Amino acid sequence: MLPIRYSLTWTFGVSMADVVIPALSDGTVLSSSAVSTALYEDGTGNTSFAMINGRLDNTNRRTTWEVDTSQVQAGALSRGRTIGSTINTDVFANNFTEYTFSTDSAQYYVALPGGSQNFYLPYACSLVVFSWSISAQAKEVGALEGRIRPYLNGTKLTGTKEMMLDIPGEPSQTHVGKFTRAWTGHHLETGGLAKGWHSFSLRIAAEMGSSQTIRVRCRHLDYVYFK
Repeated sequence: MLPIRYSLTWTFGVSMADVVIPALSDGTVLSSSAVSTALYEDGTGNTSFAMINGRLDNTNRRTTWEVDTSQVQAGALSRGRTIGSTINTDVFANNFTEYTFSTDSAQYYVALPGGSQNFYLPYACSLVVFSWSISAQAKEVGALEGRIRPYLNGTKLTGTKEMMLDIPGEPSQTHVGKFTRAWTGHHLETGGLAKGWHSFSLRIAAEMGSSQTIRVRCRHLDYVYFK
C-alpha cells in the first residue's frame, strides 16, 4: 500500500471544532474501514472529512473572510419567477351571484388567469417580494362595484392593496382596445415564509348587472425571494 500522509487535526474557521481522524502515518498498515470513515462516511461528527461536503455554514466562516458574489452559487440566496397573460379575460355577473360589495366575503373571489402562482421555497425566507400590473375595463351601460385583491396562501391581504373596480360602464363599442383602469402594485412579505409550497394570486369579485362584463388582463405577476 502506498503511504498516506494526513494531519491529525484540520481546522476550517475559528468557530468550528477540529476534524480529528484516526492516525494515518507512513509505514502503518491501514484498514479500508478506517480510511472510509475518515474520508467519506456521513454522520460521524468531527471524525470525518465528509463534514466539509455541504455541511459547512456561516458558523464555519473566519470572521476576517468576506464572501463576495463570485463565491455564491446561483439560486443559493435568491430566486424568482414571473408569469402573465397575453389575452384578455372576460368576467361575468354569474361568477358572483352571492357576492355583495358591502359584505365583501373572501370566499366569493375568483382567481385571474395570468395572475396566480404556486411556488416552492427551498428554504425559510426572510423576505419575499410580489409585484403585479393589471388592467380592467367595464362593458355595457351602468356602474358596478367590485374589487381585485391579492391572496397569499389562500388568505386575502387587506388594506391599501385592494384595487377598487369603480369603473363607469359605457357602451361596449366605445371600449374597443381600451382599458379604463390600470394598477401596478407590490407586497413585501416579511413574516418569514417557511420552506415548502406556497401560493399567491390576484382575485376578483364584483356586484354587477346581469348584462355587464368586466374585461381584465394581468400583464405580469412576479415573485422574488431572499434567504
